[in-house]
Amino acid sequence: MAREFAVRLALVAFAASTLAGLCESVDFAGTLQSALWHAAAFFGLGWICGDLAGRVVDENARQEAARRWKELEQPASRIA
Repeated sequence: MAREFAVRLALVAFAASTLAGLCESVDFAGTLQSALWHAAAFFGLGWICGDLAGRVVDENARQEAARRWKELEQPASRIA
C-alpha cells in the first residue's frame, strides 16, 4: 500500500511541477530538475503516509475481527 501511494503522489507532484514550470515559461532543464526533486520529495512523503495508512487499516481490521469474534462467543455462553 505504501509503495502505490508513494508512486501516485510522486507522479502528481511531478506533473504539477512540470505544468507550473511550463506555464511560467521557465527553461526546460530547470523545470525538469525541479519536477524531479519534487517527485522525489513527495515519493518519500507518500511512502510514509501510505505506510501509516496501511498500519491504521490493519489495526482497525484486527480490532473489528476481535469485536465480532467476541460477539459470536457471547450468545453461545448464554445458551450453555
